Amino acid sequence: PTVVLAERPKPPQHPQRGRPDARVQIELYADLTCAITRRICQRVMSLRLEHPDDIKVIYKPYWDAQRELAPLAAEIARALFEREGPEVFWAFFDRMLNNTRRVSAELLYEHAAYVCPDMHGLRRALRTHAHRRGLAQCRDEAECQGVDQSPTLRINGSLLAGEPSEDRLRWAFVDALSGVEERRKVELGETRVE
Repeated sequence: PTVVLAERPKPPQHPQRGRPDARVQIELYADLTCAITRRICQRVMSLRLEHPDDIKVIYKPYWDAQRELAPLAAEIARALFEREGPEVFWAFFDRMLNNTRRVSAELLYEHAAYVCPDMHGLRRALRTHAHRRGLAQCRDEAECQGVDQSPTLRINGSLLAGEPSEDRLRWAFVDALSGVEERRKVELGETRVE
């Protein structure tokens, strides 16, 4: 008899902002219900705007299980990305970052309704938890990468957890950029000592 092996599950796709060939990749593991995390997200997005050709940001949900609305926010964000695409996800993300009100279920649905052309379909998907499997994959992937809190950044593969200051974030960016330059020099053979 022939044994059929199950296909290896595809890794989840994530929303990205920035040039695909950017020299610095910042993976942003975030819980959008957390004010501290949103502040860090604002710093990252501001840095990306200052260096649009050099930075690509990849959002990856990682929520605090102790925060009551965190799973709902993650599920809404994931559903918007998977159903409507990255532009709609980033519009929701930006509204969450600009939010100054206390996060509630009503606020999450309000922001989703503002950006989502098919709110009826989104509500149906949320009722049936159609995107929970993708979220579980995202969380498993994050934990395999060493992520255990929100916010966590991976800048060209190096973890930066907690709440980095603007200066710490800038130095991490500069370090990542200089690491790319050093690798390029080695690859081109430009490391001769004279």
